[in-house]
Amino acid sequence: MDLLGAKILALLLLLLLTLLFGVAPISLLNRAASEGVRSGSHARSLSLASCFVGGVFLGTCLLDLLPDSLSGIHDAVAKLGVQIVFPLPEFVVAIGFFVVLLIEQIFLHCHGNSTKRDEERSLLIPASDDEEDPLQRSVNVDNDMSLGHSHGDLHQPRNRHTHLHVDAASHSPVRSLVLVLSLSLHSIFEGLAVGLQSSVLRVLELVAPLVLHKVLIAFSLCLKLVQGGISLYFTFSLMLLFAVMSPLGVMIGIGVTQAGTSENGLVRSLLEGFSTGTFIYITFLEVLPHELNTGSDRLLKVLILISGFSAVTAIVFFTG
Repeated sequence: MDLLGAKILALLLLLLLTLLFGVAPISLLNRAASEGVRSGSHARSLSLASCFVGGVFLGTCLLDLLPDSLSGIHDAVAKLGVQIVFPLPEFVVAIGFFVVLLIEQIFLHCHGNSTKRDEERSLLIPASDDEEDPLQRSVNVDNDMSLGHSHGDLHQPRNRHTHLHVDAASHSPVRSLVLVLSLSLHSIFEGLAVGLQSSVLRVLELVAPLVLHKVLIAFSLCLKLVQGGISLYFTFSLMLLFAVMSPLGVMIGIGVTQAGTSENGLVRSLLEGFSTGTFIYITFLEVLPHELNTGSDRLLKVLILISGFSAVTAIVFFTG
């Protein structure tokens, strides 16, 4: 196998496997909902799975994204021969954090009133089971059990023909979109690293752990999207976007090597730092608080959270 063939194989593996595992939660939850699984055990299982997701995101943030972005900016600045006392890498990460915070708060401020009216209307207007999407009904059951604590209210039995309350602030579509965009940006750089390699062996050494990493992230990401009440069409579109980003990076790397030019290391490192800041925001303000503030299965959730973190730790440790 020649070098170009190895890179094309890596491109196809990244695209197909990421997309396959990225849509798996959609089919699993849709099948459970179509079979009428609306019990508390289903919601509990989904919540425990989300704890694993939280551990994966935490490990990815602390062990993968953050170290890469910090060292990348340091190395890029050093190659330029510039002496900087100011902590530029950390500042870039913080800028990414605050930009996402500002964008989301502006959106919530502009649309807060309409969202509140929609939630109040959903509590008052009855809807038959035939009018409600099966997957959304399953997601609503989980959100009702795990998100209601945000308002500090006591749950009371509701009529089964009434829409269940969903905390829009906890699973905001804006946060879901920002999460996808953040991971997609980093995925381009991951694929770029594969496309820039100069030997078949090095391509294969890089793509194997990268595929495992992408598969794990894709499954976790899709689970968070369906939990957030995102429509099936939009969820699939976002997962397709995420799946094509690493192959796109591979293609860019192939083009760079074929043209005989080199990338701008500083620009790449700055973009990585910015995307890391957005990922920190999503991990610590969205995923972890939501899963750990519920009152049930606290110790079990912590253990599952640690298992998700350990999965990423193992990948990072054994692949360097």
